[in-house]
Order: sequence, then C-alpha cells, then structure tokens
Amino acid sequence: MPTDAFLQARFVQVEATCSIRSYLRSLVLQVDLPNVLPGAAGAEDPRVRRLVASIGERQGVRRAHVIEAAFGEPGKLCVHFDPDKTDRSRLREMIEKTGARLTNQFGNATWTTPPISGPGNAEQAAEMLGRITGVVVAEVEPGRRIRIEYDREQIQKAELRGMLALMGAQKGECSNE
Repeated sequence: MPTDAFLQARFVQVEATCSIRSYLRSLVLQVDLPNVLPGAAGAEDPRVRRLVASIGERQGVRRAHVIEAAFGEPGKLCVHFDPDKTDRSRLREMIEKTGARLTNQFGNATWTTPPISGPGNAEQAAEMLGRITGVVVAEVEPGRRIRIEYDREQIQKAELRGMLALMGAQKGECSNE
C-alpha cells in the first residue's frame, strides 16, 4: 500500500506535468510596437513598460515582453497566452485599446535649444523639469536636446514650453514624437 509521502510526491509530479503541458499549450501573439504605440523607442520607453505591465496582468496572459527592433524590423510586443482563457482576437483588441489609451494619455516632445553649458547644468535642468507635476521623464542633453514625456491629464505641451522659456532653455524648435 502506498505511503502518504509517496502519494504526495506522486501528486506533485502529476501537478507539475499538467503545468508543463498547460504551458506548452500557450500560444504567442506578436504585434509591431509602432502599430500600438507610435513613436515608442523600445523596451526602455516608459509607455512600452506600461503596456507590457498592463497586458501581462490580464487574465489568460502568461507572459508579455518586448522583442527589440533588429535587422530593419520594428520592435514587437510578444504575448504568450492560454487559449483556454482568452482568444487571439480579444487579446489583440485589448492590446490596441491599451496602446491607444497610453498614446492619448502620455505625450512626448523634444526641443532643440541653445547649448546648455556643462553636464552638471543639464542634470540640474532635468531634475527641475522632473519635479513639475505631470512630467514623467525629462532628459536634458548639454548638446542642445531636451526630451520630455508628460501626462496630458496633468499638464499640456504649451505649459511645458512656458516652463522652458522661464528656465531660458526654450528658444529652439519643438518636435513631437
């Protein structure tokens, strides 16, 4: 007659085998990042990280990650999912809606400005910009480039332009990403 330890070990083995089989039944959906988040720079882009985190939490999703752009191909959002819990069309729709929400909520602007003297001043300017309510990321390069990601629900680009003017940095041109 089997012992309790034997039955428990057997149960764990069966459970592990079922988990492996379930994982092997996962399907994969890959979506070009530019189609979901126009202007996204890659896995380190804050909007991409938000997208991956949001999709990764959804029911039926086993894993979400980014395949970086390579060989002329755009970066891709790669989602491994359980076909018993969600289907490909529902997942694609969820990705598109989440991407649209993030694109509408978060803006990016890049300004070309007169050179900022010294890296310390650039770091100080980035720190000051980062303290502004609604600024998510501020990057200031001494060589004339300021890039800001901002939450449109909290601040508008015109307000950022005004802040840059007050800092004496906004004399150049702006481009949207």
